[in-house]
Amino acid sequence: MAKEFVYTKIQDLGKIGDKAVEIGHYTVDGKVMPDKVYMVNHFTRKNGTEDSKATAICAIGEAKEIGKLLMEIK
Repeated sequence: MAKEFVYTKIQDLGKIGDKAVEIGHYTVDGKVMPDKVYMVNHFTRKNGTEDSKATAICAIGEAKEIGKLLMEIK
């Protein structure tokens, strides 16, 4: 069975290069999933239509902890 995935942006957090970092959630077949932090890549398909893909980075409750870990990268 095909599922319908609809992404909804809740809050803009900023940009990393040409990718947006946002808080949002997916609605899958009418069921709203929990908010997460997403990296959103906007692109143009071969047929010329514009589209985007939102990839989850982490849950909202994990964001600050992940941020602290990432600050340790040297």
